[in-house]
Amino acid sequence: MRATGWMATLVVVGAIAVGALVVLCETGSEYRDTQPSPLSLFSVSNQDDVPHEVVVTVYNMSENHTRVCSETYRLEADGYETSSFKNEGEAEYRFEVSIDDRTPQEFTFYLQRCHSLDLSIRTDCDVRALVIESDYASPNRSGLMIRINTENV
Repeated sequence: MRATGWMATLVVVGAIAVGALVVLCETGSEYRDTQPSPLSLFSVSNQDDVPHEVVVTVYNMSENHTRVCSETYRLEADGYETSSFKNEGEAEYRFEVSIDDRTPQEFTFYLQRCHSLDLSIRTDCDVRALVIESDYASPNRSGLMIRINTENV
């Protein structure tokens, strides 16, 4: 009888151990199996101390120079706007940025799905473009932005 009691105890302990392993292995699977929402294709900020009208037109150079979007913003000093268009995949994009109806300044970048372009208006003729990367792969660091490339005009 004692051997049967020990055997039953071992079976119960074994079942609990297997159950615990299944729970531990499945923890976090919601992060592995889901794709994060795409980032906005770009954002624009006015670092100048006067308001500006900014027109941003974007072309997908990887798809025969297809126009992706064109958005107009009226930015007050220290104003900030995020594009409603999302970066849905890898492509080379050309951004044309016109400030106060002046000749557009052009920036061309290859962006992956985790990239977004930050456009900073410094003056009416000075724009800084900064490619940022979202570290969305780690659920503990969601939204972390890392500087990876800059261009001044």
